[in-house]
Amino acid sequence: MNKTIKLFAVANLIAIFNCLGQPGNVFPEVSNSINYEIGTLKDGYKEGIWEYYDIPGELSLKVNYDNGQLLYLIPDTSDYAIQINGEWFNSKVDMQPRYVGSMVEFYNILYANIRYPDEAKSNSTVGQFYISFEIDTLGHANNYNTINDIGDKCSAEIIRALQLIPNIWLSATKKDRKYVAKFILPISFKMELDGKEIKEEKRKNNTEIVLPLAKVLETIEIKAAGFTRRN
Repeated sequence: MNKTIKLFAVANLIAIFNCLGQPGNVFPEVSNSINYEIGTLKDGYKEGIWEYYDIPGELSLKVNYDNGQLLYLIPDTSDYAIQINGEWFNSKVDMQPRYVGSMVEFYNILYANIRYPDEAKSNSTVGQFYISFEIDTLGHANNYNTINDIGDKCSAEIIRALQLIPNIWLSATKKDRKYVAKFILPISFKMELDGKEIKEEKRKNNTEIVLPLAKVLETIEIKAAGFTRRN
């Protein structure tokens, strides 16, 4: 029997859930052959029961938007980085922190909005870096930080796109207590010039990158291509 869990305090329900229904952020009855988000919209807002799938045919999340209840959350026994008394620990949790929606849609929003910065294209800036962010006990993503920044506004572009995602998450919960959790999003900027991939230049004082404790998400790859102008 699935346990029904209150997502938010009643006083905050309407305001928080309405944030998800802004036009352009959610889609009723996804028209693709694979439905990752299934539900209905009314006047641009989600209503009733919505189902979310991260992979085809496997229910990940089920939410009732009429009363703000979490009806189902796929079990997850992996470790998550949570903050306890100001320090970070990898720990199992009773309810994992996650985006309230399909992770497919999470990535779709990023890919639909990220642009290769003009400055980065002009300077042939390529490489991998990371954006860390936290999910607080209210279910909001914040504290975006860049690790191994490659410059030329690439990290700023990723953070801008992340902030376009509806900011509604489940908080990490363990023994009826909520904790701040941390995620890391790896990003790879790649560029081809005349059909040949540009290699990342070695940086001065290059040292091994040590990532903080965090749940690492799937890598985002941003690609650009160009041709040498010939007279």
